[in-house]
Amino acid sequence: MSLRDRALALAGLLAGWLVYAWPWLSGAVTIPWDAKSQFWPHYYLLARGLATGELPLWLPELFAGTAHLADPQSFLFSPWFLLWAWLDPEPSFRRFDTAVLGLPLLGGAGVLLWSTARGQHPLAALLGGLVFLAGGSAAWRLQHVGQLHSLAVLPWLLFALDRTIARGSWPAALASGLLAAVLLAGRDQVALLGAYLALAFVLARWASGPDRLTTIRRSFGPLVLAAGLAALLAAPPLVLTALEAARSNRVAIDLEGAGRGSLHPALLLTLVTPHLFGSGGPMAEFWGPPSFAWPDTGLFVAQNMGVLYSGLLPLLLLAAAGRALARTPDGPFLLIAFLLLLLYALGWYAPLLALAWEFVPGVRLFRRPADATFLLGLLLALLGARAFDLSLARGVDRAALRRSILLLGAGFGGAVLLALGRGRLGDAAPALGEAVLWFAAAALGLVLFAHTGPARRPALALGLVLLTALDLARNNRPNGATGLPVRGEVDWSVLEPSSPEPLLDRLVELARPGPEEGRRDRVELVGLGYAWPNAPLVRGLEHTLGHNPVRWARYVAAVGAEDTVAVPDQRRFTPAFPSWRSPLADLLGLRWIATPVPIETLDPALALDPLPLVARNDRAFLYENPRALPRVLLATAWAPLEVEAVLAHGRWPAVDLATTVLLEEAPPSAPPPGARPGTLRVASWGRNAIEIEAEAPEGGFLVLHDPWHPWWRATVDARPVPILRANLLFRAVPLPPGRHRVAFTFTPFTGAFVELFAPAVQASAQKRRTPW
Repeated sequence: MSLRDRALALAGLLAGWLVYAWPWLSGAVTIPWDAKSQFWPHYYLLARGLATGELPLWLPELFAGTAHLADPQSFLFSPWFLLWAWLDPEPSFRRFDTAVLGLPLLGGAGVLLWSTARGQHPLAALLGGLVFLAGGSAAWRLQHVGQLHSLAVLPWLLFALDRTIARGSWPAALASGLLAAVLLAGRDQVALLGAYLALAFVLARWASGPDRLTTIRRSFGPLVLAAGLAALLAAPPLVLTALEAARSNRVAIDLEGAGRGSLHPALLLTLVTPHLFGSGGPMAEFWGPPSFAWPDTGLFVAQNMGVLYSGLLPLLLLAAAGRALARTPDGPFLLIAFLLLLLYALGWYAPLLALAWEFVPGVRLFRRPADATFLLGLLLALLGARAFDLSLARGVDRAALRRSILLLGAGFGGAVLLALGRGRLGDAAPALGEAVLWFAAAALGLVLFAHTGPARRPALALGLVLLTALDLARNNRPNGATGLPVRGEVDWSVLEPSSPEPLLDRLVELARPGPEEGRRDRVELVGLGYAWPNAPLVRGLEHTLGHNPVRWARYVAAVGAEDTVAVPDQRRFTPAFPSWRSPLADLLGLRWIATPVPIETLDPALALDPLPLVARNDRAFLYENPRALPRVLLATAWAPLEVEAVLAHGRWPAVDLATTVLLEEAPPSAPPPGARPGTLRVASWGRNAIEIEAEAPEGGFLVLHDPWHPWWRATVDARPVPILRANLLFRAVPLPPGRHRVAFTFTPFTGAFVELFAPAVQASAQKRRTPW
């Protein structure tokens, strides 16, 4: 195939992407939900961090402070988003959406180039690229940016592995290792399943072909290099996340819990009619499983997660070319992989999940087997390209085409019967009617193609490709799950820093720290709507809560931090934090609290004596907690803290927390009783490093009310000192009498290494000291 043909196919793919993505690229809609509330703030901070030279390794804006580097949503291990963020230091919604939508374009290009490299017709390769780009469940789950990223890497990894095996190519092996590392660094279920798919592909390639031993010998060394490189590069993010998950609120997932994320078999009908159940509309109108109209399934998946539509032409081609596909070199692997992934996605409706749960490493980490549908889209793209290539080369078997039309027609018949049986035929009729028209167009086009001679097939094939592009752009268009106005039922603009928002602007003004003061106020935004919990991240406000599924377990137990606080009921008080007027609220430095209703409505303890009301508008009431303590203070006394007594019963020691620090273990030294107070000055304050000048005439403790974490290191006058667990959640370092410069530095790689290997080193040292 000529370079010109590949270039034309890529140009066609780009044109198809522009048609499909234009509603987002034009700004008419934005990718909503998780893409904006969770991924966008992290991307924004990454872009700003690259621009300022201070990467967001630690995130003080979320749950009072989190190890951001360990969070897969941070994008810190994603070359794609690192590049986009570096090129765009002042990102906007539209440019972020372009980066996200660039992922299916990237993956589609991988499908196209790999298909052409295997000798397929450029129009067949273009069809496969378009199906990947705008088809499958990925087109209905754009908000799941991390999984979309993992999926986009996979075609390139398979392409590189194919070259490594076919040629024994060391450069291809190097590319394979790099791509495998990027895939694994995604740390999601699509990445895990993609890694297993890549491994199965290698084994299948070794097992096929006329000279298997030669193939294995030629490629073994390069593949060992690829595996070693992938392990070396992927280990840091995997280890960081594993260590962080071990101390998080993340509970163990059992088989039943995972099964609740299964793909219901009825959703397979979305392969032929995507809008059958109203998946793209309001929740009240959705009638598929699970929903208000279809209860008692035991499932817990969103309404958009089960849509599999990849176009009708590829399905007709697959059904017509099934036997011929099975005789191609890669056909058996693709067909078997598709079947196994489909069985896995069906979860508790098929036996494979239970088997994988017992015998396949990593499966127990994830709760939603329906995520396997991402990979089904890739396999449909590859199979569709191969089937179309066979049709271009050999023509379409007319008898097989008739059978495929009847088979898909039966699918439509099943959809009608299901809608009739559920009493929803009237609701489903418009979607069924439109789907039948697309089906008729695809079937008619293939019938004409089957009656066309070899000379005229390419021209008609181009028409079929254009039909598929229009089909996907229309049926997988923006909907309630993938594309909403910036200002609609949910006002996403609060997450865009350039968008004026009076409440956030006022909070920025009120919470601005002084250049040398130990005071740094935290804020809490409660029940203001879905988009609000992570709005502080893009405004430079340090929030005690936020929106993230994984939090430090002790912080959750102490503060009551749920994974979001979009509605008032999600603000849960605890024995340790029974009210906004409590010792822990003061220790957090929580000074500014915004609620959609009077604060005493949410916190009955304030009914008789509410916090001072600072401001009010049509969105929120803003209150001040005047008792909030400084972020940094110098304590001249200490007292023991019984952690369980505080967490379970809220029994705080009766001491002055402004002068006395509560420690879980006795300190190595302490100031004398009645020690004179000292002074402190903040020399520098960054997200990853803090320096404080302190003068303690008779010694004391420098207390930093940021969450304790084992990856922080402290020095006093450049000498390392241990960081004590203080005041239930925070940090303190002991100071001898005199003037000192105290530095806190976030060192995640060193900290993780020590955390991982220090116990073994200590055990080895103890063994050497034991005479026997």
